[in-house]
Amino acid sequence: MGRKKTGVKIGKIDTDEEFNKKLLEVFAQLRETMNNMDRELAIKLLYWLNDWSANYLRNEKNFNYKELMRYKRGSIVEADFGFNVGSEQGGLHYAIVLDKYNHKSNKVLLVVSLESLPHDKKPEDLNENYELFLGYGIFKEDIKKLEKEIDNLNKKIKQRENKGTDVTNLKITLSRLQKELNKLNRGSVAQIAQICALSKMRIYQPKKMGDRFSEFRLSDDKMKELEEKIFKLYFNKMIEKEKK
Repeated sequence: MGRKKTGVKIGKIDTDEEFNKKLLEVFAQLRETMNNMDRELAIKLLYWLNDWSANYLRNEKNFNYKELMRYKRGSIVEADFGFNVGSEQGGLHYAIVLDKYNHKSNKVLLVVSLESLPHDKKPEDLNENYELFLGYGIFKEDIKKLEKEIDNLNKKIKQRENKGTDVTNLKITLSRLQKELNKLNRGSVAQIAQICALSKMRIYQPKKMGDRFSEFRLSDDKMKELEEKIFKLYFNKMIEKEKK
């Protein structure tokens, strides 16, 4: 059964007046929808609409893809997956590049998204058909930096407390860093069912050599394991049918 259309009826538009009228109707509908959404979800959508219009739509025609570094098989990128539907990946996430060769003029990358191992799970608890544990080594440099930042921040807080200085903002920063450290320490999981073609405009980092992750490559063993799981999930049944 097809999805019933309940939105604004647009039809053919021939004039600026018709376009602007329908534009206002769609905006009014969007506002009503967002006002009735979960507030946290609505705020995330608001952020995405702002980025989408200001940073993507306006720059799409003039974006110079060749200025970006060349991304290789096993590279890691941090990218804005946007605001998506249902269980589709959304927001700022890490991902592994699957392309064996991606020219600098190519506008997209094929990636598989990464998530942290859930705090209530062990690697052996993962669904082996859809998830692959990649270990604890991907973010080891970031973990070292965070540990150093946290240590320095704790010293600064203690010094200011001894002087009777307000440390509210420092403690907020400390809490954020500790959450990030706990997340990275849990290890990384490739979400094999979350493969997509990602526009390079969405890449937050790395953009050039010297940026975070610019020289990182997932090991050949892990890449092979990842590719085998992808092949098994998407192509094995097809091949089995052809053999019959």
